[in-house]
Amino acid sequence: MSRSKAIIKPDLQLTLAAAQALVAQIGSGWKVAGLSERLGGDINGVYEARLVGGAHSLIIKMYPDMLHWKLAKEVSVYRRLADYPEVPVPRVIWHDDSKRLLPLNVLVITKIDGQLLRPLEPSLSDVQLLDLAMIESQPDYG
Repeated sequence: MSRSKAIIKPDLQLTLAAAQALVAQIGSGWKVAGLSERLGGDINGVYEARLVGGAHSLIIKMYPDMLHWKLAKEVSVYRRLADYPEVPVPRVIWHDDSKRLLPLNVLVITKIDGQLLRPLEPSLSDVQLLDLAMIESQPDYG
């Protein structure tokens, strides 16, 4: 099974001030204490925004224009999975495709603990990889 290594990540580094402006849109009063880029986002920039108090982190994802539809798909998938409380899934906090704050489409979700899939791929069987590919390729009727 071949795996694509194409990278089309947007060339925009998220700053702490921009992350705070995004989080301010939520209206929660949360303040961003720190920001770090996460590994694995081949098509989107992915950042972890650590909130003041250290109790919570948010994930901020930025999508390039050529794949703007992935934002809507990801929001739809997370909201559908929320119907299954036994499945640990991030909660959609805020999303925006107006490009008012950043020149990219943006998604803010809660961070859940766990392992990234990419480093685990070499240890998965072809059947397990195919199962994951089938999940990813399901059509979005929402």
